[in-house]
Amino acid sequence: MPLLAEHYKNALGHGILNLDSHSKEDDAAFFEYYIEREKALQNLKEGHVNIEISYTSNKNKGTL
Repeated sequence: MPLLAEHYKNALGHGILNLDSHSKEDDAAFFEYYIEREKALQNLKEGHVNIEISYTSNKNKGTL
């Protein structure tokens, strides 16, 4: 489920922590993004991410 993990990380980083995704454009900026992310997480008082998933299947395939 890497796709769900990526959606969660984006919701947390951009929706809850209000971090700028442009700060991940190169290796140095990517490292700085995670330093800022850690600081923001340490200062976070509350927040939530809602994830709703549904799955349907039939004989040939499923849909998530």
